[in-house]
Amino acid sequence: MKSTTLPMNFASLTALAVFALAGCSQPAEPTLACQSDSDCNNGQVCKVGRCLAPDAFICTATTECDAALANGSWKPTETGVCLQTACNDSVCEMVARAVGTACDDDDGLACTQGACDDAGACQAGASIAANTCVIDDNGTKSCVDADANNPANGCQACIPDIDAKGWTDKPMGAGCDDADGLSCTHGTCNGGGECQAAGIDSGACVIDQKCVKQGDAREGTAGCQVCDPGASQSQWTSLPEAATCSEDGAECRPGKCASGSCVIEGVSAGFCFIAADGGKGACIADGTTNPDAPCERCVAAVVQDKWSPIAAGTACKADDIACTQDACDGKGDCVATPDDGACKDKDGPCVRGACDAAEVKGCKTVPLPTTATCTGDAFDCTVEYCDGQGACAPKQNPDDTACNDGLTCTVDSCDPNSGAVDTGCVHKQVDTACDDGNLCTADTCAGATGEAGSGCSYIPNAA
Repeated sequence: MKSTTLPMNFASLTALAVFALAGCSQPAEPTLACQSDSDCNNGQVCKVGRCLAPDAFICTATTECDAALANGSWKPTETGVCLQTACNDSVCEMVARAVGTACDDDDGLACTQGACDDAGACQAGASIAANTCVIDDNGTKSCVDADANNPANGCQACIPDIDAKGWTDKPMGAGCDDADGLSCTHGTCNGGGECQAAGIDSGACVIDQKCVKQGDAREGTAGCQVCDPGASQSQWTSLPEAATCSEDGAECRPGKCASGSCVIEGVSAGFCFIAADGGKGACIADGTTNPDAPCERCVAAVVQDKWSPIAAGTACKADDIACTQDACDGKGDCVATPDDGACKDKDGPCVRGACDAAEVKGCKTVPLPTTATCTGDAFDCTVEYCDGQGACAPKQNPDDTACNDGLTCTVDSCDPNSGAVDTGCVHKQVDTACDDGNLCTADTCAGATGEAGSGCSYIPNAA
């Protein structure tokens, strides 16, 4: 009788049935040897003589698995930062990395580092960076530097050596804010996470619920009451009697302390103490000019509590107008007086230069009145007058007196039409004006060639 060899898959099924009937647990499905796909069950296929899953990737080295994974020709069912490729028994597999291998835990915290476990998973926060804590605040985790205080409790801090995953109570005696609102007081931690008021800082006082620095003076006492922690940290301390003091730092007004107040003894010689409008007084050296009034200065020998006027006529600067003369008026004011003489370059035949400090703020020309004379033609004996608008009127006004030649035998007159071309004068000779009563002479008016003063000529008659 010919024996029949059962397929290995049938034998495997038989073995499974025996285990089941015996009440034993089912073992893992074995990898069956095969010659074709028909030798395999459960959708497996025959590869390299074994029944394998259809997507199993056959390999000879792990590098082939890496390449297949990279180009997508092999798509394993599981991947992760804690899994790596391996070629086992000619088949690519994803196997767990060594336990403790560092991995990116993707927890959003820069100070933590994940680590692979034996199941190939990355455990978040497996390690925390040195000098750092990871603090969970109502479900939100954050990285905190070592020694940083808990914002909600000044007696707790990040102390990684004690607890890197939570706030740690500071040791007893550590400084803390006692929450009294005063910067000069301090508290100390009790070791249990609570801050207890401890006292006032050295070098400070607490007066009227305010911090005062050592040496600061009480307002209104001119330095005769100060914060002196060595004497009292809760009230002002008065300086010794007769201690030197001064109000508002005015050294020219020395005083002495008396019962906590400064008694001013007066203004020192060579100084004035003058208060500005609405302001405090200041020490002014003798001879100093008032910066706001150039015609006032400190004259300590005259008065020490106000400015003294500078002598009248002292030069000063009242404006920037070139044609004004600026001088003190002797009453403390600098007065600008217009000076027409500074505008001579503006003078003309019928205008004059004038200083206008109000509108023009400089020199301008002003028309001469109609009574002012001017030269309108070439004749000396005529007189022209300005028209009152700055021009010389063309009308000629003859003036006979301008033609007086000083000779008694001439009648002098101004006639621009018939007179001399340069003077316009006419000198009419009158012989009868030379009659000397002497019948022996011929009396004539010779004009300029005659006798001086008369112009007469006396020629003897022939016998």
